[in-house]
Amino acid sequence: MIISFMNQKGGVGKTTVTLGVALTLERAGEKVGIIDMDSQKTSTRFLYYLRANNQTNIEITTSARGFDYVLIDTAPNLNLKQVKAADISDRVILVTKTAPPNLLSTQETVDYLKKHCRPDLPLYLLFNHVDNRKGHAQNLEEKATKVGGVSLPHHLSYMSDYEYLFLQGYAALDKEARLELSQVVYDIVSSPKAGM
Repeated sequence: MIISFMNQKGGVGKTTVTLGVALTLERAGEKVGIIDMDSQKTSTRFLYYLRANNQTNIEITTSARGFDYVLIDTAPNLNLKQVKAADISDRVILVTKTAPPNLLSTQETVDYLKKHCRPDLPLYLLFNHVDNRKGHAQNLEEKATKVGGVSLPHHLSYMSDYEYLFLQGYAALDKEARLELSQVVYDIVSSPKAGM
């Protein structure tokens, strides 16, 4: 399965989510590769670090062959590279936050993908950095519908554990973070193919 993580908005956590999903899939026994399409190459740098410290076997790759899952970490922009990544994907996950500027950028990303990609593209929204204490987790389905996507059933809360994935791998996650990530990974891989 090929899964792309996208949004033209920077800072929404695409790379962190990509790494968290990859580490969770690996922990479940899957062979995982990451295609790093972001010019900053953050996924590449930190995967090399984690591999050098024996914390993962996830590979940076340019091909989907030989893997159970290939995750594509995309740059914060919209261009033909993103269209190509989306078109080869079984799922596109739009990582976003709940703030209005993030939702506006997500809506622009949805509109761009609808215009330039295949019509049956499975497109889902994953809300990231949700502050459950302030009610930001309310009406996520409604927010997703307004921007033109389908909300995954679960979201990711704001937890500092996720930021330490880059240095400590899966070991950085406490029980609560592991459970939350596992729920999101299940949502991603088991969601029915829903067209745009």
